[in-house]
Amino acid sequence: MKRIAIAIGLLAAVCGVTAVTTAKDKETDLWLKASVSIDAQGRVTGLDWNNVQTPVYTLLAERVAPAVKAWEFVPATVDGQPTTTRTGLLIHVFVSALPDGDLKLRFGSAQTGPMAISLTPPRYPHAAAKAGVSALVTTLVQVTADGKPIINDLKVVSDGGNRDAFEKASREAIANWTFRPEIVAGRAVPGTIRIPISYCMGGAACKRFEAADTKPAADAPADTYIASSTAVALKTNIGAQAI
Repeated sequence: MKRIAIAIGLLAAVCGVTAVTTAKDKETDLWLKASVSIDAQGRVTGLDWNNVQTPVYTLLAERVAPAVKAWEFVPATVDGQPTTTRTGLLIHVFVSALPDGDLKLRFGSAQTGPMAISLTPPRYPHAAAKAGVSALVTTLVQVTADGKPIINDLKVVSDGGNRDAFEKASREAIANWTFRPEIVAGRAVPGTIRIPISYCMGGAACKRFEAADTKPAADAPADTYIASSTAVALKTNIGAQAI
């Protein structure tokens, strides 16, 4: 998903509902975050939205909630037996205006798994910023049962050195990150999330790093990281649903 981008003169923190309007299809691109409870039969038994409460968000949540509550999942298992799960849920929704002024909504995708709660941006190393050096740091973070991060892997690609400084700044920031692990059969379970951090000074370096930065969900807000692996799996074909 969208990397954490650090740019000189601007640190943009994205929260709540993020929208990107595309002229081609006149749809608005929206991402909604929630925590969802799933029983041993794969049915939704609880849905709590995590986004900042705004009038737009409230409207979308009210429209989307009935459909989400009707979704079916392949439940988590313990020793081969289906069991309950509490997991994060990231929903990609497309919104367009109808001639009568109402809104048409359709689902793009939905992902479950442990989710990031707080991703404090790292500082841009002073010497690197002064020299106009950009870098891409890719880190694989293990989310412990108590929501703490453990760095399993960290790689730095820089267009002008200062790799140690970029690694140090990244490790300091990651130490303060917090996550919400999945709860399976009443117990928190660890998981892993791959999060890229882009230290970008603009120009060709930024474009090169963006091309190298593969995102499971393109253009998702910077605070919506979710693991690629999860204890449950969505069974309902949401691509066929429109609201």
